[in-house]
Amino acid sequence: MNPKLQKLRAELEKNTEKIEKLQSRNTELKKQIQELENIDIIYMVRECGLTPEALSGLLAKIQAAPNAAETKDKEDASIEA
Repeated sequence: MNPKLQKLRAELEKNTEKIEKLQSRNTELKKQIQELENIDIIYMVRECGLTPEALSGLLAKIQAAPNAAETKDKEDASIEA
């Protein structure tokens, strides 16, 4: 067998192993990032003194009218013009 072919196959296998390790590490990093983001969100909610029910209501209002603030700004701008 061609020695160059063997060398290329060995390099390919080595690179594949490295990629798998890096992908696994990226998955772990994403989990850690999400955990820290969740902790930050919980801290902010508690700092505001919101109950889970109040937070749920607030989020429901935001989802019901996601562009309400933009609409109000546009209305204010048209009144001033």
